[in-house]
Amino acid sequence: MRDITISRRTLRISVALAIGLLLAFAMFAPRALSMLVAGTALAIVLSYPLERMEQVMRRGQALILLLCVVLVLLAITVSLVVPSVVLQITTLVNDLPRLAADSDARLSKFLHDLADRGLISGNPDDVLRDVHDSLLADLGSVGSTIASRGSAALQAVAGLMLQVLGSIFIAVYLLVDAPKFRALFLRATPQSFRADSGDLWDAGARSLSRYFLSLLVIALLQAAIAFAFLSLLGVPYSLVFALWIGLASTIPYIGTWIGGLPPIAVAALQSPKVALVVFGCFFAMTTVVGNLITPRLQGHAIRVHPVIVLLSVVAAGEWFGVMGMFLAVPVLAVGRVVFDFLSPRLRLPE
Repeated sequence: MRDITISRRTLRISVALAIGLLLAFAMFAPRALSMLVAGTALAIVLSYPLERMEQVMRRGQALILLLCVVLVLLAITVSLVVPSVVLQITTLVNDLPRLAADSDARLSKFLHDLADRGLISGNPDDVLRDVHDSLLADLGSVGSTIASRGSAALQAVAGLMLQVLGSIFIAVYLLVDAPKFRALFLRATPQSFRADSGDLWDAGARSLSRYFLSLLVIALLQAAIAFAFLSLLGVPYSLVFALWIGLASTIPYIGTWIGGLPPIAVAALQSPKVALVVFGCFFAMTTVVGNLITPRLQGHAIRVHPVIVLLSVVAAGEWFGVMGMFLAVPVLAVGRVVFDFLSPRLRLPE
């Protein structure tokens, strides 16, 4: 076999072209990119239980058993949860015009009360018209817009199922080839640093796996608690709101409050007292989970100051949208692992 010699310039151009292709892939195929990110996250989550299972069985057997568990849980979710979620979403979409009208009436009464007490200047109807034109009119038209696009809704559901299955497929192959990726990473480092590089790989994998697994547990826990108290208080669309709260909780610090706004707003249309109770339950849940459960589950997975985490989440959200907000903390976790790896090893020349 003859060696093919290339210049450094050709190598740089090839690397630049590869990076350009990856950026184009991310720009023009966002669904494929999100599928890759979701599959990678799932593989990282499953790597921790897979490592535990490898202590009592072979890796191939552990991977097959773990995949069967994931597929069974997915089948149970699709058969039990998805029909109820679809029904509640359909009801919510149909009720949006009524909710918008109720909000309009309550806001009108509130503004007129403020005007009667001299707390606002100008005509309350003009203020209401501005709010209505900018927000409530759009909200009231959502139901008819979605209802007139049934085929688009079906395509969205099919796309979601494809993305879920594709993410599982990617996660399985990443788990199967994880030893190969580790070996490739080690071969890319100098011979004298390979032992340390192996430690860096293992530490980063453990940190990410611990973070994503704890994030999943916390999201499911908050969704279950929210569904319980929303159902007991008689707030409609409780399952949809609970899933939304669990999903939003994956965004650190601000996500839980973003998730709590819709159920509180809908409860306020029923009764201000119910909305106050929902707010109290939500505040108690976030306080207990955020201060007692989250630190115990995540442990030392992040070890970054909360102010840095918050600023990173906000900045990533401005630059890359929701995906950036979700990936900000894992990037910080990896950065912390790299910092801890390099800090005792770097030496300044004397």
